[in-house]
This record gives sequence, C-alpha cells and structure tokens, in this order.
Amino acid sequence: MPAMGIQARFLLGLGLCLLADYLFFGHRAEIGFSLFIVAVAFAIMLLGGHRVSPRLAWITMLTVIIGVVPSILQWDFLSGLIAILALAMCALIMNRRINAFDLKMVKVLLIFLRRWPLGFIKDMFTLSRVKRRKRPLSNYAKLAFTWFLPLTLFPIFLYLFSSSNPVIEQWLLSINLGKLFEKLNMARIVFWSITFVLIWPFLRVKFRKKLKKKMAVESAAKTPEQETVQAYQSVMDEIFGYKAVVRSLVLFNGLFALQTVLDAFYLWGSQELPAGTTYANYAHKGVYTLIIAALLAAIFVLFASRSGAPTAKSKLVKVLLLAWTIQTALLVASCLARLGNYVGVYSMTYLRLYALIWVILVLIGVLSIIAKLALGRNNGWLVRVNMLAVAGILYTLSLTNTAALIADYNVTYADNSKFDHWYLISLGPQAIPAIDAKMKSELERGVAANNRELWELWSSRQNLAQKVRYWADDWRLWSLRNQLLLNYLQKNEAPTKPQSPAKPQAPTQLETPAKLQTLASDSRTRYREDPGL
Repeated sequence: MPAMGIQARFLLGLGLCLLADYLFFGHRAEIGFSLFIVAVAFAIMLLGGHRVSPRLAWITMLTVIIGVVPSILQWDFLSGLIAILALAMCALIMNRRINAFDLKMVKVLLIFLRRWPLGFIKDMFTLSRVKRRKRPLSNYAKLAFTWFLPLTLFPIFLYLFSSSNPVIEQWLLSINLGKLFEKLNMARIVFWSITFVLIWPFLRVKFRKKLKKKMAVESAAKTPEQETVQAYQSVMDEIFGYKAVVRSLVLFNGLFALQTVLDAFYLWGSQELPAGTTYANYAHKGVYTLIIAALLAAIFVLFASRSGAPTAKSKLVKVLLLAWTIQTALLVASCLARLGNYVGVYSMTYLRLYALIWVILVLIGVLSIIAKLALGRNNGWLVRVNMLAVAGILYTLSLTNTAALIADYNVTYADNSKFDHWYLISLGPQAIPAIDAKMKSELERGVAANNRELWELWSSRQNLAQKVRYWADDWRLWSLRNQLLLNYLQKNEAPTKPQSPAKPQAPTQLETPAKLQTLASDSRTRYREDPGL
C-alpha cells in the first residue's frame, strides 16, 4: 500500500469531522462514540498499513476491539478513557513507535497524550516552515492548473445534462442552499474545529526525530542536569545508608507489629470496639491513614532495595524488608476488613466501592513488592506487574454495571431499618430491577400499601422506565446495557401500584404548630451523622 501524503490526511480528517457531526452534534454520546473510535482506528490503519506487518495490524485491530467493548456496554468517563488509550496505542503501533510492553511504551504513550491537544497547531507551524523552505510557489501553481480543467468543465456538463434530463433538473431544483446555510452556525464551526484538532494527532504521529535529537545532545556531553542527578544519587546513598536502613527497619517492624496486633484484637477477634467508637468513625479515621502508611512503607522499600544501593546485597536488610512488607500487606488487609465492616453497617455507595478498589490496588502493589524481594527482581519488573494490575482492574470495572451492582447489594444485604431508598433511586435506570425486588420484598414483608417510601419507589420506577423507553427511540443513545434493561422492562411489569399516602389533615385552631411538626425520615438524615466515606 503506497504512503499517503498530507492532503489525504486532511481529507480523512474532514470525513471524520463529518461523521462526528452526524453522531455527536446535538446528541448524547453512546454507541456513536464507539462507532467513531472504530472509524478513526480504520483511518489510522489505512494511513499506516504500508509501515507494519500483518501481525502488527492484527494486534492493532485486537487492541481497538478490546478498548471499545466497555463503551459499547455503556458509555461513561472510564470506558471513554479506555477507548481513547486504545486508539492512541493503535496510532503508535501503526507508526512503529512501540514494539513491546515495557516502560518505554508508557513513556511514548505519555509523550503522545501530552502532545495530543496541541499537535495540530505544532504541525501547521512545522509544515509552513518546511513548505517555505522546500517547495517553491510553482508547486501551488501546478496544483491550481490541475484543478482548473475539471472545475470548469464539470458545471458545464452538469448544466447540459440537467437540460436534457428532467430527473437531474428536478434534483438540482430540490437543493435548498438556504437550509444548508441555516445549519452552518457558529456552534457547528467550533465543533468541527475542535474535532479536527483532536483527530489530527492520531492521523499524523510525529515526534521520534525530536526524541532522537534530544538523546543525541544529552549523550554528547555531561549536562548540568546529569550532574544534579549524580549529586542526588550520592545524597540518597547517604540518607539510605546501611546503618540508617537497618535501624529504621527495626523500629518500623516493631511499630507495624503493634498495629497488626491491635487490628487482630478488634477486627479479626471478637472484641467489641471501645465505648463511644462506631464503625463509621473507626473506618473513616483508619482507612486513609493506614493506606498512607502503606504507601510510605512501599516507597521506603523501593528506595532501600533499589539497584546499586549500599543495602541491596545485605541479607539482613533483605530479611527485615521482607518482614516489614509482609506486615504492610497485613495492614492493607485490615483496611479491607474495616471497609467491609463499614459497608456491612452503612450499605454500599459509589465512593465506598471505589475506596475498596483502591485498597485492593494497594494490596496488589504490596504483594508484588514481596514477590520482588523474594525473587530478586528489579524495579522495572515491579512497575510492569503493577501496570498490568491497574489496567486489568480498571478494564474490569469498565465492564461492570456498578449502579446495578450497588443497588443489588444494598437491596440484598442492607438492614431494612437503615435502608436508604433515596440513594437507591439516585442510582438511575440501571437500578430498576433492584427497585422491583425491593418493592416485592416490602409487600411480602407486610408493609402497608399506602407506605410513603413504597409509593416513592413505585413513582420513581415509572419515571426511570419512561426515560429508558425514550432513549430507545434514538439509535444514537443505544448501548448494550440500555437494550438489556429495555428487554427487562418488556418482560417484567412494575409491581402492584401502591396506594397514594394520605395527605395530612389541615391544622385546627386548637392545635399548635409545634405539635404538627414531624421529624425527617431516617433515610434522609442518617448520613448527616455518618462521617464515613
């Protein structure tokens, strides 16, 4: 496949802007976002097909498919971010900027993303300088002459055909240029401009020469930055010397052992919390501080066990580091236990779910440090393992219906006396099956048909279902989760309509306003006293 020039890239960019206008302008991004990402990836592969082998082309296609799957399920910030990262990987692979999964790939990806917003502007300045230096004005004259004949004869032939063919004449008369100019407003011009600027860096990946030039300059002579790095390394060797590290590890192991014993006493044992301490306070005050302690411990271990450090070959330091890292893992496990107890008492929310995921990531990082110390791996191996863990967990989270997960958990495990039906409603349409299950369980439990909370659940369920059916009328708002929810609504009717709660009677002159005041429901006020996550 021959290489395509700058003109072909401009035309592809304009075509993608036209597609973006059809999919996004005045519409919400759902399945249209996935289609657009696939279209941009196809353009990238079309432009770079002559550079790579069929094997890399298949890897690129698989990368795009994996990145687009979450946004097909449901478009949100995380699924959109994963799709954009997959598209950036596609552009870098097709332009032979990355060949393997290592730290260099992360560096190149970060450089590309940093260049992404202003890539078009930089390219325009670069192309203007190159054209002024290398291309004389005669080239533009030749381009004008090549287009003069077709642009002159085409309208003539069109006029002749319309005069002889009533169908063509009718087509031309039906063209209303006024409507076209009505659609050409400032908002659409801004939309096209921003879209083209964001698309362009994917169609023209250029930064390798700059990196090579920078590396050559750095390797030619020792720069002040290199001298600063050497001075920094010498200071770090003094701070993290053998005696300092051994003394620190002895103190840290003792302190962490005390914390581990206390956690085992209150969390893993049957001992009740001290008087005046609730699970909310215990979890809120303990989780974040313990996570900070675990992160500081991990950073200390990385500095103390780095390659070339005075303590890198000491067996005593290695044993102390391994013992301290194992205690750090137990510390993170206690954070999970705290969060588990907290969620068990106060139910699940988005923030608490994300806190659990963050603690799991920290635990994986600490366990990977233990494996690094035990197997004698370097820090590069540690970074790769944690990158894979973060990518895998975030990708799994993007495939998970978190709203339905939270709703199902709260309906199944939350205490009825503390159940927050307002938060259940706020989870949106994906919580409709859980709302149905909650209403059925309340009716089976013998709750009065005119219960106010039951009525609010039923009315909110009807509003959410109407919203889902409205989305089904526009194919741009389609997503796999919305389709599955629509299928559920078609097969499952709402539970029996509860009776509208009786309106309170008007106050009489003998009653004072104070006697008529009622306290707010527990579901609205419970979290005001809850200092939790």
